[in-house]
Amino acid sequence: MQPHRSSHYQRHLWLACASLAFLGCAGPNQVARDARRFDFAQLEVARSPELVRQLAQPPYIIRIEKGRVLPVDFSLDSKLFAAQDEDFSLVAKRDFYLLFRKDGPPLLSEDGVNFEDQPRNLFRFGFRMRGREPTTIDLGLGVRPE
Repeated sequence: MQPHRSSHYQRHLWLACASLAFLGCAGPNQVARDARRFDFAQLEVARSPELVRQLAQPPYIIRIEKGRVLPVDFSLDSKLFAAQDEDFSLVAKRDFYLLFRKDGPPLLSEDGVNFEDQPRNLFRFGFRMRGREPTTIDLGLGVRPE
C-alpha cells in the first residue's frame, strides 16, 4: 500500500521549512536577540572608524531614550515641490529601539525584544481651510499612533 501523496508532500514541505530555519532564516526577534546594541548617544559622540564599520554591518539595535532630541534632516524628492525648512527636530516621548537588519527595513520596538508586532503607521495628505487663514497643506505621519 502506497502512502497518500499529500502526506508525502507535507512531510517534504516540513523538512524544507525546518532546513530553512536551521540555515538561519530567523524572524526579527531572533535576529534582535543576537544583534549588537548601541545607544543613540554613542552615534553623537563616538564617531570612530570602528563604529562606522560596525554600523555598516547589520544587524544591530539603536536605543533611543525618552527625552532625546533627534535632529531630522528632511529631504523631499519631487518634481512638484521644494522644501523650505529642511531641518527640524523630534523629541522621543518614551524609550524605543530600532532594529537594523540586512534583509528588510528597520523595525521598531518599545521593549527592545519584540520587533515582530508592527502596528499600522499612517500617512495623511490633504488641505486645511480655516476662516480667513491661508489654505495650508495638511501633511501628517503616524508612527505607532496613540
